[in-house]
Amino acid sequence: MASENPIQMMAHYKSLIIQMVPYFMREENKENSDDYEPNVVSLGPYHHGKGKLKFLEEHFKPMAVELFIGNSSAGEDDLMAATLGEIAYAKSCYLQEFTSKYSDE
Repeated sequence: MASENPIQMMAHYKSLIIQMVPYFMREENKENSDDYEPNVVSLGPYHHGKGKLKFLEEHFKPMAVELFIGNSSAGEDDLMAATLGEIAYAKSCYLQEFTSKYSDE
């Protein structure tokens, strides 16, 4: 990949999918199966809504967004527009079966 030009590299990275650890690997390595599960917060759709992560999803994530907005020199509308502009790309990094239940708004 070192010989590729920057445009080819971007095309490669834009086609990557963030995959979930396959079930057979979890089963094969049961003594370390917890290593494949988030313990504090989930940043993608695979573990969103799981019981042990709900507190941070409901309380910390909104607070982090407020801190980010408050510390930014951009306006809230500009940040929202930029975020909405990246949703399609972010969703394309995951298998559609995991993102189809989420709205783009």
